Amino acid sequence: CNSMDDLRATLSRIIQNYGFSSFTFIDAGQPHLDVPYYTGTHRAAWERTYLQNDFVHIDPAIARVRRSNTPFRWSDLELPKLATRKRPPEVKMMDAAREFGFREGFVVPFHYRDRLGAIHSSSTVFFWEDEPRWFNSLFSRHSHELHLIMIYWVQRAIDIVRTTERGSKSLFRQDDTAS
Repeated sequence: CNSMDDLRATLSRIIQNYGFSSFTFIDAGQPHLDVPYYTGTHRAAWERTYLQNDFVHIDPAIARVRRSNTPFRWSDLELPKLATRKRPPEVKMMDAAREFGFREGFVVPFHYRDRLGAIHSSSTVFFWEDEPRWFNSLFSRHSHELHLIMIYWVQRAIDIVRTTERGSKSLFRQDDTAS
């Protein structure tokens, strides 16, 4: 791949062969940003919902990514218990994902250094829309393969950006988002 568009399309084809519907890659290392760098093949309607509800600040998967190196499933997340009638924001976010048909997610945390030595954290979620039991089977057999694929994918993304963005202060450009 020689561009982020090519790289995004290639990863999309790979994950669809595993049964995933789409993916999102997000810069998880800057919690202060309302709209961090992200790219993927997720649906535009999910993107709008995620941004409009400011889910980046309450997403329980991103919170876990910031303190983990190990891939995990959404079903592994410990969500707050319902103490009152009001649902916790993390539960609202996961409920919204289910309303969009995402029955499960496979999350790959990744921490790395850029060409200047700065540490970055990112997260990729692969969205699953089929039967959860099929996902569990896939997860147990192929989670390590998907993790390895993402290590190479992120490195290639860094290489592409380094080549196309010489002199840029950020690892990724904000305007390279999913449609």
